[in-house]
Amino acid sequence: MSYKHAYILIKDAFQKGLKPDPKMDLYEYSNTYRYLDSIGSVEYGKYDMDRISCLIPVAELLSPNSKVQEIYLCKGVQIGSTELANNALMMYAHLYGRPVMGMLPTKDLTTRHAKKKFWSGINASPALRDFFYPVKNGIANVSSTLSIKSSGGEIDWLWSESKSNYASGTYMFIVASDIDRYPDDVEGEGDPIGLLLKRLTTAGRKKKFFAESSPTKKGKSKIYAEVLNGQQHRLYMHCPHCDDMICFTKDGFVYEYDKEYYKLTSDVKYGCKNCGGLVEDWQKHEMAQPNKGAKLMPTNPTFDNDLRATIFMPSYYSPFVTWNELFIEYLTALYDVEKKGKHLKMKVWTNTIDASEYDDGSGEKEIDMSVQELLDKREEYIKIPDDIVMLSAGVDTQNNRFEVTLLGWKNNREKYVIGHYVVGGDPKFKETQEVLDTLLFEQTFEREDGQHMKIVCSAIDTGGGRTDIIYEYCRSRKNKPLYAIKGGKDIERELVKESSVVKTKSNRNVELYVLGVNSGKDDVISDVIDLDSRYLHFPHNVKKYAKGSVKVEKNEVALDMSDEQYFTQLIVESINENGRWVNKQQLPNEAVDCLVYANAAYKIYRNVLKRNKIMILDLDSLAERGKKLGMVGGEKPLKRRRRMINKGI
Repeated sequence: MSYKHAYILIKDAFQKGLKPDPKMDLYEYSNTYRYLDSIGSVEYGKYDMDRISCLIPVAELLSPNSKVQEIYLCKGVQIGSTELANNALMMYAHLYGRPVMGMLPTKDLTTRHAKKKFWSGINASPALRDFFYPVKNGIANVSSTLSIKSSGGEIDWLWSESKSNYASGTYMFIVASDIDRYPDDVEGEGDPIGLLLKRLTTAGRKKKFFAESSPTKKGKSKIYAEVLNGQQHRLYMHCPHCDDMICFTKDGFVYEYDKEYYKLTSDVKYGCKNCGGLVEDWQKHEMAQPNKGAKLMPTNPTFDNDLRATIFMPSYYSPFVTWNELFIEYLTALYDVEKKGKHLKMKVWTNTIDASEYDDGSGEKEIDMSVQELLDKREEYIKIPDDIVMLSAGVDTQNNRFEVTLLGWKNNREKYVIGHYVVGGDPKFKETQEVLDTLLFEQTFEREDGQHMKIVCSAIDTGGGRTDIIYEYCRSRKNKPLYAIKGGKDIERELVKESSVVKTKSNRNVELYVLGVNSGKDDVISDVIDLDSRYLHFPHNVKKYAKGSVKVEKNEVALDMSDEQYFTQLIVESINENGRWVNKQQLPNEAVDCLVYANAAYKIYRNVLKRNKIMILDLDSLAERGKKLGMVGGEKPLKRRRRMINKGI
């Protein structure tokens, strides 16, 4: 490099340092520069901050013109805080040239988020795509997945488990996501939040720290404790009837439900305590707009620290989920508490929807259920009951077989186990895969009314010793409703969230869903041990052996599993003191795993339809779609009609 060239570079850098920061807040930045990618978001395209109006006041606090330095958000799911945090990181690096950092609980979560959410957002946004250096070999200026570089600011993605991630680097802005999953003590170094704040010391009055999470168990939640140590802001809005200021809390919602079956029998509305007027779900979005008077107001005004803001934001404000949907889940959880004394579903609902701690009195617990009680729960149905509207399948992968549970859906809550199938043979063999193909994509199942049904969607486990084989199996069937899944480690993770893209050995892309298996088992096992509500039905002779299965030379698969053996697998696990389902004796448990996967297949299928902007409101709508796709038909087994293309004369 010549002296002249060096002088020009130094001069340009000096002049950039003298140039004042651009006057743009996070709201304006998000609407100007940000686009969402279809892989990372259900709603994709140009980002619209007004779509998540409840978070506009939070965006103001995160903006450079706000004097607040620490923001703590105790939040419900589906309010849009993840993308808001991404926007803030991008803004400070892009416009203000600052070093910034994002942190998640584990390395795996951090890597998936960086790939699926963050980089997809950069690549979908033209200005950001041109500004940040790409992840590409053979060029001088390059980023990596977790270290995003540019000619200005840099963005580091780190994880909470390693003390080395707290030991070096100084930043102007830090986002700490899902802090309730952080360790209490980072390898003997102390509290992770305190360690992160140390990394901001040199930023002075310009520093920003944003921590957000859903809370967890009472007395152990980091985010809940942090928010209590502040003014505890909540979003208040004008009542459309009397103009009084109200905020949404669980006890203010008004609805009717069937006291026997705990089913919602009316629309959910919010009752104003001042005038008694009822607010409807469709009104919440406009009410939460700042230009309509919505604002964060303290519920603990005696706390005196203008540099710290703490906020509660439950899912009631979410534009992505209706109040009816939220309280259908609540009533399901309430049934478990009041009728069965089971708190698993209510704990999840309270933490992730109401954004509150939950005291379930839990410690280490065994399942209080005998195999004989489950055997007595069986019902007489050989054919599929005629009120079943769709079929889903969950596939567990072992080194010498597939196991498949076929689940029939009556509605969003009530399900029938149609059968548990074993496909013998190593999954790497073509013959074994062909038998599974027949079961998942070709076989028809007769309903009591004479109609024949096919499986609409399936989820297949990619864990264990055949991961690359299953990746390739799914990739080669990418046009079928078959979803590659693997179990995630996070206790509080939702059963189904967004997918990520992984590479096969042949460097091909496969869409992978990491499941919240622990939450999935909460739901499944609650239904299994419920002897009253009958939300999960079982037949006699549930175990089946798939026709044409290939036997293996070693470790031959048993053909004669009894119902007693099947039901034993459903109750072998217990909950440890941390709330995690564990199989202490390492006994077979494929039956419960397959039920979780079949539930996941149905949820993923709905999400895919929504992502493709095919709005499905209920299972009846899904059934109609199944008829169009040839999954439900008349008295004869269905055949898919070949699509004819008119080529002209």
